[in-house]
Amino acid sequence: MKSKSVVTVIFRILIMTLLFAAQIFVANILPNPFNKINIVMLTMMSVLIFAISDKFFPYLFGLSLLTELFHVTPFGFITASLLIAMFALEWLLVNVLTNRFFMIVFIAGIIGVIAYRLVFIILMYLWRVIADGSFDLNTGALIGFGMEAVINATALTVIYSTASIFVKKLNPRYVIKDY
Repeated sequence: MKSKSVVTVIFRILIMTLLFAAQIFVANILPNPFNKINIVMLTMMSVLIFAISDKFFPYLFGLSLLTELFHVTPFGFITASLLIAMFALEWLLVNVLTNRFFMIVFIAGIIGVIAYRLVFIILMYLWRVIADGSFDLNTGALIGFGMEAVINATALTVIYSTASIFVKKLNPRYVIKDY
């Protein structure tokens, strides 16, 4: 292995560790509703929107496995939900939501979080029905999921808006020429 690739791997592991620490900080320190920001999902949705590439999925897998350690849900449900939601969002961004306008980014954020929570609810439903035959999903949880979707989509839109100022690729004004 070349030393450049070793440095790249170490750098990526450091970034993943920092993102994981940020996720723990946000979830445990920030007040409600800001503690609903999912740093891991937000990062992955940002990567999908900025540069559609499936090269980040191994990092998503690693980060989601780390976050599994701090949840009381059965191991693997968060990882499976996040991977399925991000694959679905990648397909939508490539085939349907091809424009990168602010509203499209917001809608993509909403769809990403709703897909994540929908897959998670289905997995929990199957788990609870198999385990003890009962499943209780109250309206408070659904309202919380809706708040999570809006907050994360808003954060994604703010990240995109800020990045579009600095990243020429994201700013459509550089294409327009004065005639």
